[in-house]
Amino acid sequence: MKVGDTAHRLLPVKCLACGYEADAASCVGSDDRPAPGDATLCLNCGHLMIFDGSLRFREPSKAELVEFAGDKRIVAASNAIAALRARKETPHAR
Repeated sequence: MKVGDTAHRLLPVKCLACGYEADAASCVGSDDRPAPGDATLCLNCGHLMIFDGSLRFREPSKAELVEFAGDKRIVAASNAIAALRARKETPHAR
């Protein structure tokens, strides 16, 4: 999985699940800017959200959940976020 090299700045927007504030977004597989209808994952909790017309977050519809649930990019990014969270929560042996 390749994440784009460009972090596109956003107006600060909070995750709908955990409140984590995001101010940038990168596209998986390209350097495209986020667009309305694109899916995004919270880097803190992994919550799936959709960019609305103002590039704010909204909850996905049932149809969008079905559409994105099988998307290999979403699954890979979600797994990477879960692995990072597990590393943060696991105390390191000394």
